Amino acid sequence: MQTHAATKIPLCLLVLFTLTMATVMGSPTNTSIVVDGEKYEDIEWGKVTLTTVAIRHRTGIATLPLAALPSDLQTVFHYDPVAVATAHAKQQAWEQQQHDEAARRAEEKLKFQQAALAKQHADEANQLLVTQFESERTHWFVVDNKLVERRQLLAYHWTVREALPSKTIVEIMEQIQVRRGGPSAQMGGVFIPAQYRWENTGEKAQLLNYSASLDSIGKTVEVLAREINPINGLRTFSAASELTFEKWQELRPVP
Repeated sequence: MQTHAATKIPLCLLVLFTLTMATVMGSPTNTSIVVDGEKYEDIEWGKVTLTTVAIRHRTGIATLPLAALPSDLQTVFHYDPVAVATAHAKQQAWEQQQHDEAARRAEEKLKFQQAALAKQHADEANQLLVTQFESERTHWFVVDNKLVERRQLLAYHWTVREALPSKTIVEIMEQIQVRRGGPSAQMGGVFIPAQYRWENTGEKAQLLNYSASLDSIGKTVEVLAREINPINGLRTFSAASELTFEKWQELRPVP
């Protein structure tokens, strides 16, 4: 059986073969070059991109634009102005897209922050209004869609006679205290506080803006009201309603 010894290639021949292959494959042989008026010597060519080539030279390193190189070097490095322009256009379009997207997000963020701030201010202003309303609600009532102070109203007592959709026919009651005097009275051996001593006068009146229920007919009701001009020959009163926050906002004087 024959055995084959391994083939040994001298190192100098291997280096020569490598250099020769590099030259054949198109690597530049230039060791010096002038680009834009500046001379580079003892050049070692490095990484090539679509638009540049990196070099190491006698005094340092540099990156040269392929567009500034001689045409033979441009050919070696496969410089293609059309491809460069296309790539540049794509890069610009991508950068513009990124810019537009960043601007859109910034605008959305700003709008969100402005809306949140506006809501915060609105909530604070509304809370101030609620606080003000709570401090005033017991001092004001609504009569004929106008704000009227409590002190301008009287707590009238009536006996309900008719419950109508738009008004209530009542019989005016009179405080016994007014006729008889005194803070209180004994009636049938029972002590009656002054604020509950009322009796019918037989005089009918109509109470506007007050809806009495059918089961209240014949019963005494106490309603804050203000007397207005007679209607159809009957004394007429306009009932006051409690103040709501919405009504207070609608009717309150704005400074």
